[in-house]
Amino acid sequence: MEGKGKRFRETDRMTNRIYISGDTLMVDELKEIPERYKGQNIDLMLIHLGGTTIPSPKVPLLMVTMDAKQGIELLRLINPDVTIPIHYE
Repeated sequence: MEGKGKRFRETDRMTNRIYISGDTLMVDELKEIPERYKGQNIDLMLIHLGGTTIPSPKVPLLMVTMDAKQGIELLRLINPDVTIPIHYE
């Protein structure tokens, strides 16, 4: 599941942009976010981490959610004002 940028209005004068990653991995599609929101600041990012792995027939354990290393990569890519990690390892 890929997160979406959302806008929430507190008043007619204040707009905050929040990015919620959802459970995902660092995939190429996420690299489109800076271009999609070019010139628009991301005020807050809620980033789901955990590095969840499951057994796989091809590799001993298959990672299905971002770990800390991928989370840092996404943080640098999005460059929000504030980041809050969710269920970190």
